[in-house]
Amino acid sequence: MTLTAGTLEKRLNEIEASSTPEWTMKVKQMLTKLGNEKGYKVAVNGEGCTWGKSEWMNDVVWADLNEDELIRTIPLVAECEWGSEGEVWDDFQKLLIIRADVRVLIFECNSRDKASSLVEELKQQIECFESSQGGDEYLFASYVEKGNPPFSVEEYIVRKIS
Repeated sequence: MTLTAGTLEKRLNEIEASSTPEWTMKVKQMLTKLGNEKGYKVAVNGEGCTWGKSEWMNDVVWADLNEDELIRTIPLVAECEWGSEGEVWDDFQKLLIIRADVRVLIFECNSRDKASSLVEELKQQIECFESSQGGDEYLFASYVEKGNPPFSVEEYIVRKIS
């Protein structure tokens, strides 16, 4: 498995930050470090980028390349969005259309109930999307400032095969 919900939740809850830009930077750094530790090339803005010069299509992309630097697989793609529900939805759409072993959406919400409701809506979009395939895996990491712990991660695996 590329990244489990438990590992992601543990790592996210170890991060301490005081502002949205700092959260984004630290989350990307954590995912970059994990990808590099696993031997993947990582496309990301900032330190640790080992593939290309910056982000490529998503906030963080792990790539498994062959000896000729051709893409074999994309083990993970991630989007971080601390904005409105509409902005979270827009970033999710990028994850929906890319082929990857695991798609990660990290977002902020004002309550666990609101986060659960949004995740249910995103699952409906996944099921409606005709290019979804059985086995597609998503990790939804919601941040609730007053939550204990602040991050909660839910795994969703597509069951249907269209």
